[in-house]
Amino acid sequence: MFALVIQDGVAFAHQKQKEATIVSGMSIEIDSKDKAVIIAPRSESRVLEALAVPTSGAKFPVDTLVVITAEAEAIAAKRPNKQ
Repeated sequence: MFALVIQDGVAFAHQKQKEATIVSGMSIEIDSKDKAVIIAPRSESRVLEALAVPTSGAKFPVDTLVVITAEAEAIAAKRPNKQ
């Protein structure tokens, strides 16, 4: 599994050796001081910690998530169904 690590506006690909939790849903809102976007994921198996992304840097990870999601969907569409 690879993780995209963003530090000071620079993205790094980082290989991780642990399992990921499947997110069954999430809420996205702005904090009370309008300084961060709060992403609160939900999982059927456990409680997950919320993530606060400063509004000044939120566009890059969101855009990256859209691109990576599209790539994953394209790869999955080429593979035979696993059931």
